[in-house]
Amino acid sequence: MNKISFIHLSDIHFVKTSGKPADIDKELRDLIIVDIENNAKKQIKDFAGILLCGDIAFSGQEKEYKIAFDFLQKLTAILDIKASSVYCVPGNHDVDQSVSSKRKVIYDLQNKIDSKATLDEADAEFARTVEDEECSTFLFEPLKNYNDFAALYSCDISAENPIWETYFELEHDMKLKLYGMNSCLISNIDDYNVQNDKRLMYVGQNQIPKYEKDVVCMSLCHHPPECWKFKDDMLHRISQRADIQMYGHMHEQSMLYDNENLVLFSGATHPTRGNDWIPRYNWITVECVLREEKRLIRIIVYPRILTKQRNRFAPDIEYCDGKLYFEHFIEIDKKVYNQFSDDQYMRCEEQSINSKNEKRIIIEDTVQ
Repeated sequence: MNKISFIHLSDIHFVKTSGKPADIDKELRDLIIVDIENNAKKQIKDFAGILLCGDIAFSGQEKEYKIAFDFLQKLTAILDIKASSVYCVPGNHDVDQSVSSKRKVIYDLQNKIDSKATLDEADAEFARTVEDEECSTFLFEPLKNYNDFAALYSCDISAENPIWETYFELEHDMKLKLYGMNSCLISNIDDYNVQNDKRLMYVGQNQIPKYEKDVVCMSLCHHPPECWKFKDDMLHRISQRADIQMYGHMHEQSMLYDNENLVLFSGATHPTRGNDWIPRYNWITVECVLREEKRLIRIIVYPRILTKQRNRFAPDIEYCDGKLYFEHFIEIDKKVYNQFSDDQYMRCEEQSINSKNEKRIIIEDTVQ
């Protein structure tokens, strides 16, 4: 079986003092390594890489990424994979907020996009900005340190390449596409003027994955849809194209799923310490299987949680109904049929018309 497996981390928040003698989170990272050595490598045969759902750094500083790089080198060595097998997207803490604070031209470019009332207007403003070579450079300047780090893994982003993607072979003529999105283009000091860090972010239509035959898409994005400015215009189309969606930012782990999608809202690896301090990370496996000649995408999520004793990571059995993992199947061939078949479209339209007629009859009967 051609299973593709990953270690999944989000919201690590490396700071410039990480790794120093007073760093109380060092033990936490050591426990992740111990858990991978003693459990992940025994329960999962091979790993293909490490997924990072943003907020790798705490303030987007070069020093923070150097510390992150050293930690990731340890992880890739333990997993026996290439040091470059890391796939990351930026979070708001990966933005150097001091850049836009000191440069009015950058702040104004961000806020011009932010001020637009509709998705089409915001996309048009983004297009005007990136078509101007100087403005385009300014817009991505707050992400320079992140991009220098992400370039080590071919995950850097720019006006020319606002997303990244990479492919893995699955069985039954399917491929898995990893798809990295950027939800932090307008992130600046104004983020902190909104309670609970929930300022709405701009995610444009140019980030909707294109349809590809025999490809299952797993997207990575830091901000979940509830933090998008134009969620209602974007989410349905994203869900049609991104079969598996992974988000960070909220620090609370949960999942939504149906026959066509699985959406993972990941807990934080380094959450802010307090009464609800619950560090988490995940192992994830994806494969294609056959059932009655139909291809299904089988996803297994192994949620790992720091125990109350803070002495090890363990399976979050409450999250998985007493099991080591959560298992879900996406009916990928049926999803494609439902999305593109004229027969299915006509059936849906007929049901919609019948439903409207039923409501009209009920209203008319009530009036009489």
